[in-house]
Amino acid sequence: MEEEVFQVHHRHVILTIDEGLRVVFLKHRELLKVFMDEGARLVKEYFEKKHKVTPGIIVGLHTFGSKMNFNPHLHMLVTMGGMKNNGEWKTYDFIPFEMLRKQWQTIVLKLIRRMLSEEEKKKIQPLLQKVLCQWRRLLCVCPKTKREHQGAIGVYWPFVTVKYL
Repeated sequence: MEEEVFQVHHRHVILTIDEGLRVVFLKHRELLKVFMDEGARLVKEYFEKKHKVTPGIIVGLHTFGSKMNFNPHLHMLVTMGGMKNNGEWKTYDFIPFEMLRKQWQTIVLKLIRRMLSEEEKKKIQPLLQKVLCQWRRLLCVCPKTKREHQGAIGVYWPFVTVKYL
């Protein structure tokens, strides 16, 4: 199989939510599919606009943390390159994590506001305000070697919902 795929560098991106928002996603599990789609869209649109390429992205949704607590987050493998419209591969070497973090916060908050009823939004408005002021989490793991990459895949991807783009 190794001969059949592009051998390209990638980054392991983890998109999280603030701990205070977990209860919203626990109560409204229908948000999880859209949550995963929005994470992939964020990264894809950045590279389409900035580099004029379509990146390779594999997204896995985890709904639990290492303590087996409800902790929805996304693991993404993102290629450090993408296909141009003419089919040519273009390599890049930078992902603006701080910018993506800020956009991700906005996306998640808009997702909640878009998907919940007016009554539900009123109930959680103080929580949303608090989260907006305190949220700082966006993690990125950047494997440097093939062994590190394989280890990350083995740890994070055994039983997850995966979306290929």
